[in-house]
Amino acid sequence: MTLHYQRLEQAALDVIDALRQIPQFSDLGIAVIGGFARVHHNRGSRGTSDVDFIIDTAEIALEREIKQAILNLGGTDFSQEAHVFRHVLNGGTDYCRVDFFPRDICPYLPPAAQQVQHIPLNAIPFISPTDLIVFKIHSCGTRGDATKNKDDAVTPRLCFVRWPRRSRLHDSSKMS
Repeated sequence: MTLHYQRLEQAALDVIDALRQIPQFSDLGIAVIGGFARVHHNRGSRGTSDVDFIIDTAEIALEREIKQAILNLGGTDFSQEAHVFRHVLNGGTDYCRVDFFPRDICPYLPPAAQQVQHIPLNAIPFISPTDLIVFKIHSCGTRGDATKNKDDAVTPRLCFVRWPRRSRLHDSSKMS
């Protein structure tokens, strides 16, 4: 199921708003990575059905704590079914999956990551096109789904072709 940009955007904004309400997560650095970031940078690209956040922590258990804390707020549009954390849409007929990835399973914490308390209202910190390319290359072949592995392999090339001015990777051997 591919979701419209506005639905993905609302899910991301609602996550950020929920985290703002939880004092223990106000200093947590987050950024949107993955398919929603790709769609954000290239609206003509294939869609996605989830919102992925990188979180500035090495603790894998913090992912579960974040989800539980959001659910404990009550009155939100989030639910948990088995291991799937969801932002519920259209009165429960649709949903957007939301995932949180600790920085240690990603190649690095991208510069776009911001502390929740410093993210402006109605703003979403998206990973840059260059960082997205690096993240996709890093995740290529690591997933249990062959289709997703293929997509991760194809995405960096498409990004270079579609974003030639926004995705400059510099030759580090030329840097002083």
